[in-house]
Amino acid sequence: MTSTYINIKLKNKIMKNVFIITTFLVSGLAFSQVGINTVNPQATFHVDGAKDNPEIGVPSNNAQSNDFVVTQQGKVGINTITPTSTLSNQGSFQSAYKEVATSYELTDKDYFITYTGGDGGDLITLPAAAGGTNSFTGRVYKIKNLSSHDLSIVPNGADRIRTITDPLSTGYIVSSGRFVEFVNNNNTTGGVWDLASTTNTSTSNVSMSYYKVKLPNHAANGGQDFTNHTVTTYDTADWYVISAQSFQQTNFPPSMIVTYEYQGTPLLSDTNVIVGVSNNTGYGDIFTANVSSIANNGTGGKTRVNVRFARADNFINPWGAIFDVNLLFLHF
Repeated sequence: MTSTYINIKLKNKIMKNVFIITTFLVSGLAFSQVGINTVNPQATFHVDGAKDNPEIGVPSNNAQSNDFVVTQQGKVGINTITPTSTLSNQGSFQSAYKEVATSYELTDKDYFITYTGGDGGDLITLPAAAGGTNSFTGRVYKIKNLSSHDLSIVPNGADRIRTITDPLSTGYIVSSGRFVEFVNNNNTTGGVWDLASTTNTSTSNVSMSYYKVKLPNHAANGGQDFTNHTVTTYDTADWYVISAQSFQQTNFPPSMIVTYEYQGTPLLSDTNVIVGVSNNTGYGDIFTANVSSIANNGTGGKTRVNVRFARADNFINPWGAIFDVNLLFLHF
C-alpha cells in the first residue's frame, strides 16, 4: 500500500514537471513575437497603433501606416513592417528647433539652430567632445544665420574644427544668410568636428568685408624691423602688425614682408584677400602687394595674413613713409 502510494506521488510529480516544461516551451514559441494591439505580429516586436491590422495575413500598406516594429535583426520600422535599414521611417521627420539671439552653447537637446541676434560678437559654441561610452560620434548640428552680421561658430576648449582648406580651425564664421552643418567625428582630441556642408541662402554668393591697415616704412629709410608684436605704432583697432621684415638687394626692388593679425573673431577659412596700397602721402611711391598666406593660426587662433610689399617705381631707394593698405576679403 505504501509502495503504491509512493509511485502515484512520484508519477504526479513527474507529470507536474513535464507540464511546467511544456508550458514554458509553448510560451516561448507563442511569445517569440510580441504584438501590441494585434494578435498577428509581423516582427519580434510589433505595435499596431490604430488596431486595424487583420488577424491573419500581412497588413496592407494603409494598415501599416500607423505601425511600429523591431525586427529580429534589430532594424526599426516606422509606418512599415519591413524595414530595410537600421531605421526605416515611412513618414515625416521632426527634430529639435530653436531660435537664439545671443551667444549660445549647444547641448544634446539641440539640432537646428537659427541665430537672429542684432549685435555682432556673438558665439555659437559646440559641445566638448567626449570619449568612451559618452561619445556622440555622428551627432549633427545645423546652424543658420538670419542676422545682419557675421556669426562665429567655435569649438569647446582645445577642440578644433576640420575644414578643407584649414584642417584645424579654432572657429568658423557664418556670414549673414549662410547655413552650415557640423558633425562630430570619432576623434577625442584635435579636429573633433567636421564641417559637413555650407551654403549661402542670400541673394549674393559672395560676401565682402573691408579693412584699412598700415604699411611700415622701410628699415633702410628710417623704419625698423621687428617680430612678436614688439612695435605697436602701426596697429589699428582691428589689425595688429605682428612682424615686419625689410629686404634690399641689388637688381631687386626694396621689399617688406608684413604679418597682420585680425583682432576680431576668426575669419572664414574659405576667404580670399585682395590687397592694395593707397598712397596717403605726398610721395609718388608705387607698390605691388601679394598675399602669401591667410590662416587662423595666430594668437589664440586669430586670423593672420602675410603680405609681401615691393616698391615698383624705384629699384634703389626704399620708402620712408607709412602708407595705408586696403584689405578686401571675399567670403565664398
